[in-house]
Amino acid sequence: MVLDILAIGAHPDDIELGCGGSLAKLARAGARVHALVLSRGGRGCHAGVDRSDESHRALRRLGVTQVIQQDFPDTGFPACGNDIVAAIEQACALITPHRVYT
Repeated sequence: MVLDILAIGAHPDDIELGCGGSLAKLARAGARVHALVLSRGGRGCHAGVDRSDESHRALRRLGVTQVIQQDFPDTGFPACGNDIVAAIEQACALITPHRVYT
């Protein structure tokens, strides 16, 4: 049986730094690894910097087969909690993961 794994991160690089080693190991073992990144991580960066491109490249190197990028406001998650829950539910319905890493 092939495992479907979903990793969820609030910002670009959260997944790579938080559970990247585990995801790489799972991918090498044949799991299908998916990532859901909830924001583009714009706060704390120079104006116009989109950290998601770098994050997506890193995730691909770790063996992630699909990256779902959302654009919720960095540091503004409490204001859109219901929409974030809906995005996570939608990703889970699409992927039907055996495991979820957050």
